[in-house]
Amino acid sequence: MKILCFADYHLGVKTYGKLDPETGLNTREIQTLGILDEMVDYAIDNKIEVIIAAGDMYKNNLPTPTLQNEFNKRLKRASDAGIIILLLDGNHDVSRMETTTSALKSFDTFDIPNAVHTRFHKEYNYKGIKFVFLPTYHTKEQIEDIINNTDYSDPVIFIGHMTIRGALMNDWLIEDKEIFIDVDAFKKPNVLAVVLGHLHKHQVLCKDPLIFYTGSTQRVDFNEEKQTKGFIVLDINDSWVEPEFIEVQSQNFLTIKMSLIGSENPTKDVIDEITNKMAKVKDAIVRIRLDVDETIRLDEKKIYEYVYKLGASTVLDIQKSFEQQKLIKDAALNEHVSIEKGLELYYKDKPRSKERIQLGKEIIKKIGEE
Repeated sequence: MKILCFADYHLGVKTYGKLDPETGLNTREIQTLGILDEMVDYAIDNKIEVIIAAGDMYKNNLPTPTLQNEFNKRLKRASDAGIIILLLDGNHDVSRMETTTSALKSFDTFDIPNAVHTRFHKEYNYKGIKFVFLPTYHTKEQIEDIINNTDYSDPVIFIGHMTIRGALMNDWLIEDKEIFIDVDAFKKPNVLAVVLGHLHKHQVLCKDPLIFYTGSTQRVDFNEEKQTKGFIVLDINDSWVEPEFIEVQSQNFLTIKMSLIGSENPTKDVIDEITNKMAKVKDAIVRIRLDVDETIRLDEKKIYEYVYKLGASTVLDIQKSFEQQKLIKDAALNEHVSIEKGLELYYKDKPRSKERIQLGKEIIKKIGEE
């Protein structure tokens, strides 16, 4: 049996995108829907029998009807192909209140064939494998109680949206009161795999049993610039499980960072650096971070025009930092230099530096005489 697993799809993220006049959707939403097309195509072409969606299909639990329709159409295509779809709510799909509506409610309302959806503990059996949904909002004790009371006479696959102790995290994703579950809690006989969502970095936490985060399918922002995005395919043969990571065409982010301190032609130097990264610029969301001092003069318009000419999707405002210059000065300014020398170092390159240094020296001299 082959099972496709993904999570943290976050349909509805619009960060750094723009309105597409033809569809009325944000360009980031169009990209995200394209990833789901890619996954469904893969599932149909590669005879996938089960798709597991381990939470956070949407950015929030109130997506627009248009987004819901587009999402549902794609999963219905998988359902029509006879693929079982197991959907667990994530914390973005539904709030803690049990009476609130899930963004995935349509899978309950319209009773879509082959689709199973829940935010609570639930079991579903298919071809001799027991799929156990773990509740989205839970205590450590609740999860351990479910695990300890599960019948393991058949092979088990757990599906959870939670934080496992020791997993690598994106700081911005973690809430103030995160509940951590220990890996050892899942070390039971006949556990084939634990499929996890919630943390955006793909990672395998344990190989026996296989415990892993699928990672998110789309780069949300620059925190995930260097992360590879995709989905996991489990190839299951009796008690043997082989995972494979399949990369998808996620939105690229690119940071161009350089120091211009001492540059004689800063605009040309920036353009040369962008040229060196030409292959990464196309279709990327680009930010340019420059270490500068007060003498640097840039033709920012020329830089923006060049990056867009290379095919960048979005270019953020150029970020200029004076921190490196400050660090250089701080390194020179120490207890071993005289007050006069320290004055010269501090006001070097500042406007009207000669006048300020001269005035300062006169003040130091006067104080010394008194």
